[in-house]
Amino acid sequence: MLKLLRNDFDPPIIIAQFADAIARNKAPGIDAIGKKVFGKYGEELIRKIIQLGTEYPDRTYEIPKEAADQTDELVFPLVLQRFIETTYLSTQQFRMLPIVENWAHRLVYKITDCYTF
Repeated sequence: MLKLLRNDFDPPIIIAQFADAIARNKAPGIDAIGKKVFGKYGEELIRKIIQLGTEYPDRTYEIPKEAADQTDELVFPLVLQRFIETTYLSTQQFRMLPIVENWAHRLVYKITDCYTF
């Protein structure tokens, strides 16, 4: 699944799209261009993560999903954490997402070296 995502959402792809959008728009407004390009990228990426995550579930996804189904709670943060971890592990150059807090009201993680940035 990570390989499938990396093929379509590898950071150099979005960086090239951003650079191309800036080159085509001579008017000021890099912030607006960035929000448009990276916003679309983020939406497409998370939709694809959710699609693939449900099509190719693993135990790391199934266990939190079962807990959420049994309690009618815990979709946040447990299931969401799995999708976020998959997102970062498919687009960044680290092997583990450093979770700072994970409980019923907060999901906090820290990224110190963003490959895309």
